[in-house]
Amino acid sequence: YLRSPLNRLSNVLIIWQVGLTSFNKLISIYNLPRENRRIQNPLKKLSSEIRLDSVSYLNDDYSVSRIGDLIIKSNSITQIFSEDKKIIDGLFNILQKKIEIVEGNVYFDEISIHELSEFEVRKNTTIISHDVPLLGATLIKAVSYNNQEKNKVKLLNLIKELDCDFLVCNEKDLSFKIGDSGEKLTINERILLQFIRAFMTNKNIILIDDVINQLAGVQKEKIIHKLNSLSLNKTIIFYSNHKITE
Repeated sequence: YLRSPLNRLSNVLIIWQVGLTSFNKLISIYNLPRENRRIQNPLKKLSSEIRLDSVSYLNDDYSVSRIGDLIIKSNSITQIFSEDKKIIDGLFNILQKKIEIVEGNVYFDEISIHELSEFEVRKNTTIISHDVPLLGATLIKAVSYNNQEKNKVKLLNLIKELDCDFLVCNEKDLSFKIGDSGEKLTINERILLQFIRAFMTNKNIILIDDVINQLAGVQKEKIIHKLNSLSLNKTIIFYSNHKITE
């Protein structure tokens, strides 16, 4: 006689606990530090250089790593060699204002990174890396941040320019479902789409992890040619543990 009411009570308690957990998560998210979206010094275009002065930064384990001094000329391609991938990850995270600088400073032209909001830095920087997933259920949504309809023609032209017609044959193929983080794509296709995503944006700083040499043939040549042409107006920084070959 009591079994049915007890079962119902048990179900109610389970639902209450789930709801309480979700509510606590919402409270935790609400209490996270709010991102600084104030655009104090708009970073529209670099005219000179990115300069690191005696920079050290804080790692996730609270240890400190040092980069030191570095000058990156704007509107050019800078290739950085290093055997320590951790330092490159630190550099790229600093340039995206994702980690804390504990010593020194970084200047975009003469503007200190401390004067720039996280939003402004992110709005002007894009990265191509295996560590950065393709977000979006379809091809067009994975490479276009907004205005998907407006960008269809631009995307199709870019795919043709890079000789990547195997990705799509017509406009309908832009709705192809690529799966979570591009799981339905090959590694080569994911890398190509990351480059296409970067080329679709108006961001003027492009960070490239060690992925170019994983491409081959015509696509690699076309990507390098596109980067060379973009470097007239954009600052491109890429890491490799060996020289990029065409």
